[in-house]
Amino acid sequence: MRHIVGWILLICLSGLALSALIEPKGELDTTGHGQVKIDQPFRVFGTDYPAGTILYMNLPFGRISIGKEFMDNLPLDKGVVPNVNLIQPVELSIQSNLDKAQKAYMASITGELLNNMSLLVRENFWLESNFTARSGQLLTWEDQKGTASPSLVNTFQVAFIFGTSSTYVLFNYHLVQFVKHLSINAEAMFTRGNSHDQLSLPFSGADVGRLASTSGLADRSLGRFIYRVDSWPPKRGGCLSDDPTKQGDRTLSASLYSDSVLGGSSAILSGRCPDDSSASGAVCRITTSGGSLLAQRPAVRCDRCGAAFMACEVPPSLTAGPAVLELRMADSVYSHQFSFASPDDSSVLKVHLNDSMDNWMQLEPTSLSITYDADGTQNGSLKLQVVGYSEAGLSRLDRDEDFKSLTKVLYEGPASSSGRMNLGDKTVRCAAGNADCENYQVGFLRIQDSATPPTTLKSRIIPLGWFVHPYYLDKSQPAWPAAKCKAWQEAQSGAEEQKVAAVLRTLACPGSLNQALANPGQFMPATYCPSLPGGCGSATPSQQCLVSKPGIDRQLQGVPAAVCCYSQADGNLIYQEQQDPSQQKSGQWMGSGSLRSHPNGQLTTRGGDQPLLPGQASYLSNWYWDALPRLHCCRWSADTGDCQLRFIPARPTPRTSMYSPAQPSHQVGDPHLTSFNGRRFLFNGLGEFWLLRAEPGVAMQTRYQLASFITPSATFLTALAGRPLPGTGDMVEVSAVSGSPARFQVQYRREGWEPSQTITADLKVGGAPLLIGDGIAVLLNSTDRLSLQLSSGADSLGVELKLVTVGNFSYMDMFLTLSPSLKARTRGLLGQWTDDPTKEFIDISGNVVPFNSNSEQFHADFCNKNRLANVNSSYFGYSGSGTRGEGFLEMNPDLAFYKPLYNDSGLGADSQEDAVCGSSTSCRFDFRVTKNRQVAAATAANEKMFDELLAASEGNVSVCDVPALPGLRIDQPLTAGSSLVLACAQPLLSSRSGLTIVCARQASGNVTWQPDPASLGFQCLLPTAQVNTANIGLIIGIVVPCVILLLVGIVVVIIIVRRRSEKQPVQSSKKENRSFLEGTHSAGQPGAPPRQYSQDEGNRRNPHGVPPPHSAAAPLAYSPAGYGVVSGVDSDDNGGQFVPIMMPPQHQPRATMTPSPQPVPAQRRSFERSQQNQVMQGPDERATFPHQQQPPPPQQKPRSSKPKPTMSHSEVV
Repeated sequence: MRHIVGWILLICLSGLALSALIEPKGELDTTGHGQVKIDQPFRVFGTDYPAGTILYMNLPFGRISIGKEFMDNLPLDKGVVPNVNLIQPVELSIQSNLDKAQKAYMASITGELLNNMSLLVRENFWLESNFTARSGQLLTWEDQKGTASPSLVNTFQVAFIFGTSSTYVLFNYHLVQFVKHLSINAEAMFTRGNSHDQLSLPFSGADVGRLASTSGLADRSLGRFIYRVDSWPPKRGGCLSDDPTKQGDRTLSASLYSDSVLGGSSAILSGRCPDDSSASGAVCRITTSGGSLLAQRPAVRCDRCGAAFMACEVPPSLTAGPAVLELRMADSVYSHQFSFASPDDSSVLKVHLNDSMDNWMQLEPTSLSITYDADGTQNGSLKLQVVGYSEAGLSRLDRDEDFKSLTKVLYEGPASSSGRMNLGDKTVRCAAGNADCENYQVGFLRIQDSATPPTTLKSRIIPLGWFVHPYYLDKSQPAWPAAKCKAWQEAQSGAEEQKVAAVLRTLACPGSLNQALANPGQFMPATYCPSLPGGCGSATPSQQCLVSKPGIDRQLQGVPAAVCCYSQADGNLIYQEQQDPSQQKSGQWMGSGSLRSHPNGQLTTRGGDQPLLPGQASYLSNWYWDALPRLHCCRWSADTGDCQLRFIPARPTPRTSMYSPAQPSHQVGDPHLTSFNGRRFLFNGLGEFWLLRAEPGVAMQTRYQLASFITPSATFLTALAGRPLPGTGDMVEVSAVSGSPARFQVQYRREGWEPSQTITADLKVGGAPLLIGDGIAVLLNSTDRLSLQLSSGADSLGVELKLVTVGNFSYMDMFLTLSPSLKARTRGLLGQWTDDPTKEFIDISGNVVPFNSNSEQFHADFCNKNRLANVNSSYFGYSGSGTRGEGFLEMNPDLAFYKPLYNDSGLGADSQEDAVCGSSTSCRFDFRVTKNRQVAAATAANEKMFDELLAASEGNVSVCDVPALPGLRIDQPLTAGSSLVLACAQPLLSSRSGLTIVCARQASGNVTWQPDPASLGFQCLLPTAQVNTANIGLIIGIVVPCVILLLVGIVVVIIIVRRRSEKQPVQSSKKENRSFLEGTHSAGQPGAPPRQYSQDEGNRRNPHGVPPPHSAAAPLAYSPAGYGVVSGVDSDDNGGQFVPIMMPPQHQPRATMTPSPQPVPAQRRSFERSQQNQVMQGPDERATFPHQQQPPPPQQKPRSSKPKPTMSHSEVV
């Protein structure tokens, strides 16, 4: 009472007026549970409602239920969630017997009031400047009061505002005095009808009376708060005029359009309503969930957004995963949780690529159509930018540098105001002379308006070959991809590249799909495959690919990972060497390979704020270091063998011989456990237990609850919580959420956080994994399957969860694996992986307990000893009502009433038991105990699936490594006992034929090739390296007559010149002849114009696209050291000037001189060119791979570049 009186006095003394009621209030309802029918379809909390849906108004409890009446006899405390969507302006038990003073009204919102509601939405929600309300409904509670305190009354309103595709709710608190009944505080909140989700308004609970004296709108009108509610969670508009330092709301309402690592240009924020004093000095901070600073920027008034908003620049992120956006203003801090993820997962403020990704990967596409939300941009003309990304030459990646050293704007031009453009007409291209296009060949599109701050739209990451190709054509370098590929290969000899290569050679793949699936601690399904235009599932032949967990060596310039691909038909390993050139060029090429940079980037380590090294950024590094070289070598290069002889050796296929299986265990049903040593036993615990804990290392706890649909004799796994390493502070919790639909819920927090600080992750099926803090990765494979990895160094724990729903109850079955490094280091319910069966079961206190086949006795001796002792040892968040201690007691009840069954003797068998269970004793037990066929069927199916994975995990490696022969074609599984005929991928040629090797199992159990392929002298050669005797004879037979004809032609020309000179004075004759010859040979002489080449001749003379003399080509660069460039000599008729050419690092550049061309008729010049093309098809000195030696070319006598002296008539005779 003292609290309420204080608030009333404060309002009066402050001169604040009560908020005005919205009029007209409409029709009076006297039933206490009025009903309003909505005549249009609408959506609330993600649920679609058809026209005719009824809103049920509950007068005694201050709530509105949607689509279904909810008349509970008690108020809903926070944390109690029914299966119905609720709007709860003041959830409190007023009284059951209504008197005439309490009134309820219902009215349709029309006319001028509806127009005002439209303006209200536009002013308080950014990007809603065009919103128009279609209809609305106003519900009013007037003079509510309670029996205990009849002098205290509440009067408030709720207005529903329906747009075409959006729904808004306006709360108008005129007076809130009655805020507590008995020990229950009033709650103002939203409840999502799925038995879990709730969101409170500011000051809900003990301070709910402040709602009437606080403004939540930009116009500072008291008692009014507006939310957008068509999706979950509801999004608050406007801002707070109340000072939150008094104790109250600290939530930041943010329009944060930076849900990918590419970031957003600005976040539009609303916390405290800005004024001149509070806006000055406002700062935005972006941190990891653990508090490590990622970026800090000043916050500014958002002139284009309205009076409610501030704006803050959000730079792109180099790490994926959870982050926190803070707005600090006027001594107040507001925060908003979000997550940086794959740019493909972003759904708002995007430049959409309408044409297939395959088009964007071509050098000369016919169509590159884009669309974007031009209406979402606010002011001025629009501009289109092509932004390139490069890590060349960098030694570190600073997270707070806004990509200044990583990105370059390569093009800027006008963007269409129609929201649609086609970039395939080559008007958007790299300008001649823009040397940045040499290095920045992957990036994204960006569209901005001219507002302050600007609205920015971004595309996903794309290759920029289509953009830079015209630049190279202008330089007469059509073969630039081959030059890039060659330079990239040469750069692999650098010191940092060699460190990465050493790790790549240790990467391993399991021999079969089942083996890979049986190791969730090491491998997760691949969800991001930049080289495949159609996504990870579009490769030919059909295959399933998994990627190994990210590395954590922060000193390495990369995050090496194995990509392991398997046939969907038979589960056999598919190799990148199996693909033919047509698949490489069509974008269907995949197969097992290695990555320098994991798509998810580098996992953070303790501290989390260390600068990253090149190769460690999420998604972008993978594009730059792996996807782009593959495009250069395998898709864009026209040179034979670049893919097989340059790219694949640098990104080798992982070796099956290096693979070490994980140790598996599993749990199903009610619950039946299989230990890490393979022992099966029944566990009937209720409450929370240590599933396992390594000393030191990963740890996991499990929660078991009674099913609501059966007698209290069966428990099921409903939640688990774990952390990768003690002291890191990062914890993750996965629970089965019952309701419609049933789903997984993933929450994470740090040690020391309050329950309210727990973050709920938003996972998408097929989306990128969520990386949390130190060594936690979560992937939602499907709506009923989830993968979880906890890792620290070599230690890893993998969990595969299967969601089971029976009626309205959901639980989980699970498959677990331990990495070999955790052998003999775990304790808990699953025992330890050990070679000594007498020490298999060690409880959490370190006591060795012998196994007992009597389940009840074993439960007492061992299982119960692993129960969580108290809340301080728990990893669970307990985010419901009350303290963590109260939550712990609720989940760990008194066991006096619990009477578990430890055997099924005496329980009758169901007539369907044989058909459902077959030979599964676990299934039969569950069927008899629960009397539920769905439970039994799930137990049988999941146990069978997990047993198959267990058997696969324990199997020997029975697949040979790919032979280390660059260019080799693999067209079959390399399983034990198989024979492989050595042959090269087309169009490479084999140095030897008729050779066969066998994948033989040795006495040790390992498999190796016999004989050793390296001892056979087998090589794959480029076609240009094979010139036989017949070809040489043919060439001589053609070239010799041509030389004779050439000499005859020279004599004829001299005679003609001499005869002409006889008609001129001798001095003039000499001058004419000198000018004639100088016109032929003077290129490169002082004062002479440069010789001009046709494009065809330029291609012939420079097969790699090496720039001709006098060109302004910039050196090709790619790696931190740049693509290697060696200056060689290409002596032409320019006097032997030096031209940059690409040379393999193991060869010394040879100085070669080519004869100066003589003036010859066009037909003969064309004939000579065709003959030269037959002899010299490929680039000079094409090295197929480092150890291959090529025969030296025929040496020619250097020809002088000086012009020949003019000969007199007597000399000719």
